[in-house]
Amino acid sequence: MRTLRARKDIVLRDADKGLGLCVMSREFYVSALRVHLSDAGTYTSVEQPLDKVLEGWVARTRACLVEVLGISDAHANTLLLDADVPAFYVLPKLHKMSSSAPFASRPITAAFRAPTRVLSDILLPLLAPLTAEDGWTLHSSLELVRALERRTEEVRPDDVFLALDVESLYPSMRVDLCVDFTVDRFCEFHHLSRMCSSAYALRHLLQQLLTDNFFCVPGCDSRDGVHEVYTQTSGIAMGVGCCVHLANIYCRRAFLPVFQRLASALPGCILWARGYVDDISACVRLPPSLVTALVGLLNSAVPGLRLTCSTSTSDTQFLDMVIFKGERWRTSEHRLLDLRVFAKPLNLHLYVPPSSAHAAAALSGFISGEGRRFVCLSSSEDLALAQTKSFIDALRARGYPWATIVQQLAGVSYSQRNRYLGLEVSAVATSGARDRRTVAFVLPHSPAARALRLSRTLQSAFGRGDTPHLRAVLAWRNSANLAQRLKLSFPQPNPSV
Repeated sequence: MRTLRARKDIVLRDADKGLGLCVMSREFYVSALRVHLSDAGTYTSVEQPLDKVLEGWVARTRACLVEVLGISDAHANTLLLDADVPAFYVLPKLHKMSSSAPFASRPITAAFRAPTRVLSDILLPLLAPLTAEDGWTLHSSLELVRALERRTEEVRPDDVFLALDVESLYPSMRVDLCVDFTVDRFCEFHHLSRMCSSAYALRHLLQQLLTDNFFCVPGCDSRDGVHEVYTQTSGIAMGVGCCVHLANIYCRRAFLPVFQRLASALPGCILWARGYVDDISACVRLPPSLVTALVGLLNSAVPGLRLTCSTSTSDTQFLDMVIFKGERWRTSEHRLLDLRVFAKPLNLHLYVPPSSAHAAAALSGFISGEGRRFVCLSSSEDLALAQTKSFIDALRARGYPWATIVQQLAGVSYSQRNRYLGLEVSAVATSGARDRRTVAFVLPHSPAARALRLSRTLQSAFGRGDTPHLRAVLAWRNSANLAQRLKLSFPQPNPSV
């Protein structure tokens, strides 16, 4: 591997979707880069040197932190100490390559050290609650499984499954609409006026994060050490840490009202409609002509967003599972749908080999976790066992010993499916015990404060003795300014407990 990496005529990259390692000629890889960078509507070349671009970017981000949040210059400088211009690269899409698309690839920006990463970290705890139980966003396929297992309504033989996918979501999201939709959702969630100081601060943070972005492209220039610099001029910049939350808020605002209006006009026609980022799963009771009209309405909901749609009256795929009308559906008076695990045909199941330097727990814990996932996503024990057998074969092919596999899967039982899904009422809940409550401590960041190991101290003071229901969480932020500007409210320990 070291010999391959040292060669200048080839490039090594992981394939998209975890489909293995790709070894490409440098000419091929540069061509794949150019396919994306030649899109003048999305990317624009920057003539400034790399160091000047970084200097201006850091200065603008520092000014935003100081002016909007009131953070001191010294604190802002500390947060931006290791800032750098992120690198741009692509991952080959083996599952989409063809004679018409020989350079199909996914563009990636490694923005973990970008100056605006600080803004994204500040926004994450503000945006995360906005998509919780919002009537649209699914954070995993298990949420949809739980909803389907609780269903009591009939699913008729002619009811239609819709699997919708938004094409190129992030480049298609308009920044102005994204900011407006996010601020609207924030104010709706917290019952605030759009003219309040919190909305003002959130708007400015989002605008700075989404409009001020740069990246360099190593490997595109034949001269060593020379990197071309670009900026993304449309859509949501790659590498934005909170982009998943922004995408969920954007798609909820775009598509949920369409389903709601149709459900009001034709009661009972929408059995469910939920989404995660660019994937939407729905089941409707409509004739083909109205299904086509519905897809047309979804495509015109927000300028720039275009969806592809596949329809079926028998099955549909969403994330890592397949929903279908099978034996369980037929024997439950058409109320309980069947489920099974979905995996792409090209998936090579390249699990981390047991000879790697990972911790022992990392090399074994995922096995029982996958076993429970197969149980949760399978509507019958036979389906779960078949998936588990394929999983064991893949583990054996990667060199995992029988003893490790058996030890991890021995505790997984299909009889515990409801408990794994959270559908079984626990003894603790029925006994009247108090729910475990998180107590968040948000403290000013400094290297000296980190050295005090305050997290361990706080955790030892909660969750034990008289307060077993409390769990301490420590976060490093300029808490006074965030609480003042953005009206953050964290749970506080109850003095009466």
